[in-house]
Amino acid sequence: MLGAVAGDIIGSPFEWNNTDDRYFELCHSTRGWYRGREVSYHPKFTDDTVMTLAVAKWLMQDKERLSSNLVNIMCEMCRQYSDRGFGPMFRKWFESDNHRPNNSFGNGCAMRVSPIGLVADDLPEALNLARQAAEVSHTHPEGIKGAQAMAQAVWMARHGRSKDDIKFATEQEFGYNLDQDENELRQILQGCVKGPVIVNGEETGGSYFRQTGKFNSSCQDTVPAAIISFLKGDSFEDVVRRAVAMGGDSDTIASMAGAIAEPFYGRVPEKIRGLCDAYLSTDLRNLIETFERIMVRKEIRTGKIEKGLDDMFKMIRIGDEKTAYVVSGYKKDIIEALRQKFGHRSTEGGGVDEGKLHVCTERWHLSHVPCR
Repeated sequence: MLGAVAGDIIGSPFEWNNTDDRYFELCHSTRGWYRGREVSYHPKFTDDTVMTLAVAKWLMQDKERLSSNLVNIMCEMCRQYSDRGFGPMFRKWFESDNHRPNNSFGNGCAMRVSPIGLVADDLPEALNLARQAAEVSHTHPEGIKGAQAMAQAVWMARHGRSKDDIKFATEQEFGYNLDQDENELRQILQGCVKGPVIVNGEETGGSYFRQTGKFNSSCQDTVPAAIISFLKGDSFEDVVRRAVAMGGDSDTIASMAGAIAEPFYGRVPEKIRGLCDAYLSTDLRNLIETFERIMVRKEIRTGKIEKGLDDMFKMIRIGDEKTAYVVSGYKKDIIEALRQKFGHRSTEGGGVDEGKLHVCTERWHLSHVPCR
């Protein structure tokens, strides 16, 4: 969970003063312009950290996982740290006496769910809790999708899945394009709208980006940006640097990317942990430490996390290729497509082997994993 917090703090000076340079100085103030005057932007924890730790507190304190308790904890922490950059719609939500959810696809619901991916015993639980945590304030399908995609990526990273696995699962389950052009994505994140080039009233086939003056904080663009940063990075620090350099809502994108990178690489480097600790209040630091102790106790109690295949997946192995496709029960169209492609008929059953196509019936989700 510290990965999400570290990404938030490292990205915070660049939220309103974007950079495309990955080699910036970590946790260092920057200079930029605001309404015609030069100002300083300082590292700090923002609403991303507050909301992530609110979800963590809910998971630790509420064994029944009631939505009403999550709302109470979120509102309590929002009011305690109301100066941490909450957007106007969300501020209205937590300051209200009637906390009705908005039909919003803003990334606030996705950036806060990383503790769920760390705590959940299985993927169905992670996805259900992510939906629940999103729906208390964000009910738009794209918002819920973004929250579930984040929870799934963190869960898979924690359970030893490869980057190829995480990429494949995210694309298949949520329809995100994780191969999109990064330069175009940066333009979109920074608030540009792509339009056709028109000359003498006719489209030329070219395109250009028009600046709108507002950066993009939608789940449908920032969640893929965070996952792409994770996929392309080669260390925790490199992942966060790439996420910040995406521009736009830099702190949130870096927070989400860092949340996936921490369990994948095993920990947040001590250098970064030390830098970020200085910006946290005592009670937030204590929350993080308590959560980490609980996770350590859980690992001791349940044994070492399996780093390979587990029993939550239905697998389809194709021939001698060292590839398996993990298919949920409702993805029968995938099974049929594989049958047609390889020209073999297969019945679903307990490990029925029909030449090139081998179907193992287990349950749940779509991913792509190396065979053993």
